[in-house]
Amino acid sequence: MLKKIFKILIFFLSVLGLKAQGQSLHHQMLSSQGNTSILKDGMVVRQTVGQQSIIGNSSISNLTIQQGFQQSMVSKFIPVYNINSIETTIYPNPFLTRVNIRFSETLSEAMNVTLYNLLGVMVYKKDFEAPLTAMELNIEHLAPGSYIVVLSAKNYTHSKTLIKL
Repeated sequence: MLKKIFKILIFFLSVLGLKAQGQSLHHQMLSSQGNTSILKDGMVVRQTVGQQSIIGNSSISNLTIQQGFQQSMVSKFIPVYNINSIETTIYPNPFLTRVNIRFSETLSEAMNVTLYNLLGVMVYKKDFEAPLTAMELNIEHLAPGSYIVVLSAKNYTHSKTLIKL
């Protein structure tokens, strides 16, 4: 009888001693496309194609809580807004070697174009002289990945996420 209890005790202790090893997914996302827009009333709308869970943000005083894969870490050092009504088209996205940028109106001021990787490191910078209605960026030297392009002039700022294949 004592032998049987001892065997059962050894069995339970060995089972309790095993650790369950499972996979842990953290911030995994199937998305390759997204956008940020500011509505006329100032509301910021961010979207991600491929989000497979509930998302949302909540703010109390100076504390912000975020739920979902799309987090606002990048917008802390890169403004995500367009301060005027000029429509900006950036294509193709995703891209291989070149990106075209087109404006709905002629810009009468010099434009600064800066690209950042998702760690916030500047990887490309170029100034374009006015007047501007379109530009082409030859950025084939970049490694495949996601980048943020920031367009800025005296009365104009625009940013967008680009994906290099």
